[in-house]
Amino acid sequence: MISQFRGHYSFLSNFHLAWQRVGQLWYPSNEHFFQAHKTLIWVEHLEIAQAPTPAIAKRMGGPRGCKMPDGRLFKITIREDWKEIRVGFMSIGIDAKFGQNPPLHKALLLTHPHELCEGNYWHDNVWGDCLCARCSQSPGLNLLGRLLMVYRSKEVNYVVKKIL
Repeated sequence: MISQFRGHYSFLSNFHLAWQRVGQLWYPSNEHFFQAHKTLIWVEHLEIAQAPTPAIAKRMGGPRGCKMPDGRLFKITIREDWKEIRVGFMSIGIDAKFGQNPPLHKALLLTHPHELCEGNYWHDNVWGDCLCARCSQSPGLNLLGRLLMVYRSKEVNYVVKKIL
């Protein structure tokens, strides 16, 4: 099992810098792409897409907003249907990230057949599985790890069929 997306496996993280184009826009990471799609307001979307780091993009897309370098509070209007459609957007982002970056695509395929789990200590039990003592009694959903394995499985099957 690959239990954390750090070190050798940091490329699996949404924070890994890997340019991806979706539609007419380029995003520096999958975190930028994902957070920007939380809003339907184009100006907010563009500002998140241009955030200096994935961590700042995450804060900008969060429910509390983010204090910007100029002192203003940046807070988005989160689309009403976000909880229902967020997994689809994560899947689109994963497809763009690995489909457009051949070295990352190859590295992901090389993780086969290991289970991928986004183990963390920041209490994310939706996209990952928090490993802290407080969360240890309730395993996370690990949606990011699961989506990566689904994408990898489709790609592995394609490669096998191509060889045979």
